[in-house]
Amino acid sequence: MGEIYHFTRLGHYYQLLFTLLIAICLLTFASIDYNFENHWQSINEVVFAVGLSILIIGIFKFRTICIDRKYKTPVLKKCKRDLTIGCFGILLFAIIPYIVICFGKFPFAATVFVYFAFNITSAIVYYTFIWRIENLCHLEHGTPQIAIVGVIYLIIAFITLLLVSMFHSQIGAIVLVVVLSYSSVVMSTLITLSTVLMGDRIELAKSCEANCNEKINNQKKSKTRENAETTPQPTVLKCEICMIPCIENEIPGIVTSCGHRICKRCIEQSPFDQNQENAFCPFCHEVYDLNGEENLV
Repeated sequence: MGEIYHFTRLGHYYQLLFTLLIAICLLTFASIDYNFENHWQSINEVVFAVGLSILIIGIFKFRTICIDRKYKTPVLKKCKRDLTIGCFGILLFAIIPYIVICFGKFPFAATVFVYFAFNITSAIVYYTFIWRIENLCHLEHGTPQIAIVGVIYLIIAFITLLLVSMFHSQIGAIVLVVVLSYSSVVMSTLITLSTVLMGDRIELAKSCEANCNEKINNQKKSKTRENAETTPQPTVLKCEICMIPCIENEIPGIVTSCGHRICKRCIEQSPFDQNQENAFCPFCHEVYDLNGEENLV
C-alpha cells in the first residue's frame, strides 16, 4: 500500500507547468505564428473568467464550512466530501478544454480562452478542496491500481503518436502535448476519486487524530467543569458561634428552640452547661435544656 496524494499533486503540477509554458510561447510567438495580436484583450477575458470562478467556488466552499460548523461534521466525513468534490471539479475542468482543443472546431482565440480559464480554475479547485485535506487524512491505494493506470496511459500515448503522424507536424505536436498533459492529470485524479469512493481506504492522519482526541478530551473536561459548577452543592451547616461546619460524627450541632445552631464543642466550653445537660445561647442569652427539644445534625 502507498500514499496516493502525490499522484494527484504531481498531475496538478504537471498541468500547471504545461499551462505556464504554453502561456510563454503564446505571448512570445503568437503574433508571428498564429496571427494572434489581441493579447491584452484575451488576458482580460481570462482574468474575468477566473475571477468569476473564484467567486463561485469561494461561495460554495463558504457554504460547506457553515454546514460543518452547524452540524459538527466529523473530520473523516469532511475529508471524503471535499476530496470527492475536488476530484470531480478537476476532472470536469480538465475534460472540457481537452474536448474543445482536440475535437472542437473553434476559433483560435476561443480555444486559448477555454484552455487557460479552465486550467486555472482547475488549480483553484485543487487548492480549495484537496490541498489542505492532505494533512488531515491518509488515502492509500494498491499496486494493481498503479499498474492498470500506467498501462492505460501508455496506450493513450501510443494512440496519440499514431494520430500525430496523420496530421500536420505543428498541429500534431499540439495534440500530443495536450493529450499527454490532460491524460496525466485525469488519470491521477481518477485514481484518487475511485479510492475515495471505495470508502474503506481513507483514514485520519496520526497528527489530526491526536488533535481530534485532544479536542474531545478538552470538551469533556470543560463540560464536566460546567456541570460541576452548575450542580447545586449540599448546604454545609455551621455553628453560629465558631463558624465551624457541623459534622454528624465528628462535631455534631444542636439547634435550640430559638432557632440558633450551636456545636457540641461550644456547648462544652460554655460556663452554663457544666453538667452537659444545658446549652447557653449567647444570641438570646437563655439556657436551654438539652434533654428537651433539640435537633442533632
